[in-house]
Amino acid sequence: MAKIKKIVPILVFLLLLNIALAQPIPANSPKNSGQMLTIWLPKITTEDYFVQITVTEEQIQSYYDILYTIIDSINMSILEDSPLGEEISEEEWDTIKFTINDFITSVKSIDENFPNINTDQIVTDIIDAFFNPFSGFFPPRPIISIGTGITWIPLYKYESFMGYMLRPMLTRYVFGISRVGGLLSNYIKIGTYFKLILGFKGLYINFGDLGNDRIIGPTIYIGRALYVRT
Repeated sequence: MAKIKKIVPILVFLLLLNIALAQPIPANSPKNSGQMLTIWLPKITTEDYFVQITVTEEQIQSYYDILYTIIDSINMSILEDSPLGEEISEEEWDTIKFTINDFITSVKSIDENFPNINTDQIVTDIIDAFFNPFSGFFPPRPIISIGTGITWIPLYKYESFMGYMLRPMLTRYVFGISRVGGLLSNYIKIGTYFKLILGFKGLYINFGDLGNDRIIGPTIYIGRALYVRT
């Protein structure tokens, strides 16, 4: 974890540099100079609510600002002089939770059809599961994964099994932070990495068309998964 503490500021710098050098979307783009926002709630709503909305560059920037706040909150929580050092305390997760809820609230504000569900409670339940010694002993495991990157969800017509989507979800983070709970394997992954999730149930938000357009943007997973590999 000491090495992680040293490289996090460098990775954050590279994240900002990558965004600054990103190529703008052409004015004649079919997305009207906007970017696609994907919202998917597998097994949270009866119909597995799924929507894609075109958002403006100004809206995208506002989401990046909140994303930086979340990353900074997590970074500060794993410094040596934080209450539990490299471990994130329940109080620190409360602070992180508020910034995550700000992100979700901002997304909900531009989706007039967003289901009437308590997203604050979903976030709280997953964070609480990190401190439950028996949570994740058997799948599904609680997961919060936030960052900027490209996501691809192949085989969209996969069926569900025992209340969980078997569809694989693959994300390549330019910079990401993932917390996976579980009695036997409880860890935080930070940096540039590839992540595979199978059997996800929860809240998924991605700025991009599931990797098809290769646009790098904010991504967030909050829920439980039968299998996670990073």
